[in-house]
Amino acid sequence: MLDGIRKLLMVRMYEKSQLMVGSRDEICPRIRLKIEEEKMKSKFCILKPSTASRFEVEVNDDTFMVDLNNKTCICRQWDILGIPCNHAISCINFMKCNLNDFVADCFKKTVYEGCYQFALPTLNGKKMWPATSEEPLLPPPFRKLPGRPKKDRKRSNGEKKKDEKSKRVRKPRVTNTDPTKISKSGITMKCSNCHGTGHNKATCPQPSAPIQIKLPGKRGRPRKHPKQLTIEGGASNKQSESASTRSITGQSNIVNSEKRRVRSLQVDFI
Repeated sequence: MLDGIRKLLMVRMYEKSQLMVGSRDEICPRIRLKIEEEKMKSKFCILKPSTASRFEVEVNDDTFMVDLNNKTCICRQWDILGIPCNHAISCINFMKCNLNDFVADCFKKTVYEGCYQFALPTLNGKKMWPATSEEPLLPPPFRKLPGRPKKDRKRSNGEKKKDEKSKRVRKPRVTNTDPTKISKSGITMKCSNCHGTGHNKATCPQPSAPIQIKLPGKRGRPRKHPKQLTIEGGASNKQSESASTRSITGQSNIVNSEKRRVRSLQVDFI
């Protein structure tokens, strides 16, 4: 792997060194493209000179101060990048100066060629290496460590552990293709406790409602002409029913007492 990286760097440095050999421009190609873009923007600048090196440049409703001697502009693009901004380019063209003199030296051809003047040396293969009289370099002898051997490989610093890996994504459910069954997809849940939507009884935030026991209804055929009772009639019927039940219970008690008396007399007679 290291030998492959060395070869890539060797080829890259050669290609970069040959990039500016046939170029007649003093500025690097990418920097030249940025300067051309700023030239197009400088057409909308209106400058007002104060001295031979200081200007006020108006763009729309903004005003910028430019100093050619110090190579500064109030927008700070020239100070940070080292490439003249559109305000400075309009002033340079007004003074009929060479634009290349106001570009930072690190973007010029001479500095670029100096960076790639050195090259990586070529190397022979393993078979062409000179032999030595020393013993060959071998790995240390294998020594069995105590405990159960580890099966997991050693992970890199930025790699996640086995338990931290994301869980498997569940496969999407296959929709029901049976025409006799109705799919439940898209149906909103309804709670049987609060009768709200979006949740069920298990996750309902409201307190559980009391259970209402439903009594079984009367069996049999319903009457054709059911009795229609008013409120007053219903109350009087209830009173009459309670009085009749009291009279029946009283009569049954009297009969039972007479039976007990007769039995006692029969026993005495015997």
